[in-house]
Amino acid sequence: MRALRRSGIYRQRKTGARDVEAVLSSDSYPFFLDAMYGDMPNNWTPELTGSGAAAFYHECLHRMRYCFPNGQLDMYSKESPENAPAPLKPWFAIPGPV
Repeated sequence: MRALRRSGIYRQRKTGARDVEAVLSSDSYPFFLDAMYGDMPNNWTPELTGSGAAAFYHECLHRMRYCFPNGQLDMYSKESPENAPAPLKPWFAIPGPV
C-alpha cells in the first residue's frame, strides 16, 4: 500500500475505477473490451478520455510491471526484477509519476 501511495496510484484509483465503470456502462463497452488487453495506450497524456483513459487505468492497475526511464509502460516483460532487460525498471523504482 505504501508503494501505491508514493506512486500516486492509490489516489487515482477511485477516479480510474469510475472511468472504467462509466465505459462499461455505456454503449461503447465493446470497444473497451477489445482494447482492454492491448498494448496501447502505454503512456498517460491529458488527452486520454473515455475508453482510452479507462484502458490505461486497467493496464496500470492490472498489468504494469516495468517502465522505461521516461515512465512509459512496458507491457511485454515478465521477468523478475533482477532479470529485467535494460533499460527497464520496476514501476515503483521510477522517480516521479508513471
